[in-house]
Amino acid sequence: MITVSGFVNNLDTGKPKKNTAVLETISMVGTITNNDGYFRLLLKPGQKIIEFSSPGYMTHTSSFILASDTTFTVDLIPLVSQSLAAGQAEFRLVEPVLQDSAERAAGKH
Repeated sequence: MITVSGFVNNLDTGKPKKNTAVLETISMVGTITNNDGYFRLLLKPGQKIIEFSSPGYMTHTSSFILASDTTFTVDLIPLVSQSLAAGQAEFRLVEPVLQDSAERAAGKH
């Protein structure tokens, strides 16, 4: 088995992102990050797709061929940046809002 480990951070603040789901989607082996944003997976060598997800953040996916122990850092992007929450003019919308087809037909927004 080969170790894939690393840290997940909030891109806006640089702080560790605890309780982030880390899932290798081919083998379905997963874990969550600890209070320091650290994760560790033990995987067989070969093609890997690792998904990092947390409510309020864009999901990040990494695809690679695993041949030896690998360490990396992932910066998750908040759906709404901190600058908006602080009342500044800058913000970025990173996920479209989807409207239910029944609501569209009824003209509701």
